[in-house]
Amino acid sequence: MTTTANPVPANPVPANPGPGTRRATALPSARVGALVAGTALLVMTVLAPVGVLLLDRGQAVPGGLLFALVACLDVTIGLALLPLTLPAGRRLALVAALARVLAGLALLVAAGFAVAGRVATFQDVWDVSLLVFGVHLLALGWLLARSGPAPAWVGWLVALAGAGYAVDAVADVVALLGGPAGAPTISLVTFVGELVLMVWLLARGGRPAPSA
Repeated sequence: MTTTANPVPANPVPANPGPGTRRATALPSARVGALVAGTALLVMTVLAPVGVLLLDRGQAVPGGLLFALVACLDVTIGLALLPLTLPAGRRLALVAALARVLAGLALLVAAGFAVAGRVATFQDVWDVSLLVFGVHLLALGWLLARSGPAPAWVGWLVALAGAGYAVDAVADVVALLGGPAGAPTISLVTFVGELVLMVWLLARGGRPAPSA
C-alpha cells in the first residue's frame, strides 16, 4: 500500500508566537510613539518660552493660545509614550500617562484664564499643574531607569527633573496659600533631563537594543 506524506508548508506559522515574536511586532508602534513624543517635546521647547515672553509683554491672548497648544502637546506626549513604557511596568506606565494628561488639562484651563486676561490666575494654576507634571517625570524616569528601554542614566536624569518640578511646585503652592514667598527654582537646572529625554526619543526611542 502506498502512503502519501502531508505536504509541509514552506513558511510554517507558530500557533502561539513566543515572546520574541511579540516584541518584534511591538517595536514599530513603540518607535512611532517615541518619535511623536520627541517631536512634541521639541515643539514645546520652542512654544513655551515664546508664550511666556508674550504674557510678560502683556499680549495675553496670543500667549494664552500658545499655552493652549502646549497643553494639547502635553496630552499627546502622555499618550504617545505608552507603547514605550507599558512593557516596563503597566501600572506605573498608566500612572505616568495619567499624570501627564492631567497636567496638560490643568494647563489648558490655565491658558483659558490667560486668554481672558487673568494672567495671575494663569500663573497660579500653572504652578499647581507643575506638581502633577513632576509626578509624571518621576514615574517615567523610574520606568526608564529601572526596567525600561533607555539607558539608566537617561531615566535618572528624567526623574531628577521631575523632583525639581515637584519641589518648586510645592514651594509655589505654599506661597499661594499664604506661606513664605521666594520659591526655589531648582527646575531651572534639573530640566536638562527633559532635553536629554527629547534627544533620546528622537534618536533611539523604541529601537531594538544593539546586539552585543
